[in-house]
Amino acid sequence: MSLTHNLLALSTTTPTMLTATAAQEGDYGRELTIAIQNLHSSHFVFLGSSTVSTSSYGFRLDPGQTFTA
Repeated sequence: MSLTHNLLALSTTTPTMLTATAAQEGDYGRELTIAIQNLHSSHFVFLGSSTVSTSSYGFRLDPGQTFTA
């Protein structure tokens, strides 16, 4: 089993959709783990649907926080 990771710089104004492609899932699709880290020292990361905003989101990551699913 191999470990794959991506580092992305997200927009401060436009939602960015993140997906796990079939190639990334491979034979281990059922064991896929996603971790999102907010590495910024003062900005928040908002996780949610394609209409995510600072007032409509599922999870808010404070600076230094990590979300794992």
